[in-house]
Amino acid sequence: MKFIKTLLIVFALCLGSVYLVYWDIGDRLLLDKLDKTEQIKLAKPRNTIEENYKKEFNNPKFDFPGKEISKIKIYKNTPVISRFTAETLDKKQQEEIIQFFNNPENFSFEKTSWKIPDAEYIIRFFDKNKEEIGKVWLCLNDCEAVKSIPFSAKMKFGSLSEIGKKKIISILEQN
Repeated sequence: MKFIKTLLIVFALCLGSVYLVYWDIGDRLLLDKLDKTEQIKLAKPRNTIEENYKKEFNNPKFDFPGKEISKIKIYKNTPVISRFTAETLDKKQQEEIIQFFNNPENFSFEKTSWKIPDAEYIIRFFDKNKEEIGKVWLCLNDCEAVKSIPFSAKMKFGSLSEIGKKKIISILEQN
């Protein structure tokens, strides 16, 4: 009887571990909340796509993340472990990171073709109810690019400019 009880406990722990890893991977890597409606509208060829994006730089509809932020956390893109090692930014750092993502000078119109697992960091934005209202995947080493939820025209196609790469590295090094 003791053997069966131990076996059931081991089975439950294994099943729980598999679920935790599956949930973590899905939460970190899937773009399930990505709404491309606004992005698709800007891609329609009234002029060029770049001109359409530039017209929206001052549009508050594209301010990132679009809601009031209460807390920002930076996670290294390490499965499960990053949940315990995330860093919460102070108010000054939060302002810097919001200004960074809302400044089109930090991004270029170069096309990017990287995948989310390549990101070194995941930056999550929370409101006062502790609900996630935005997420940015940041890839510095090989691709120098970002992907974000929600979409913001101010980040152009997601490729970091030279100025932007230096600024984001500086912001991250403060932590």
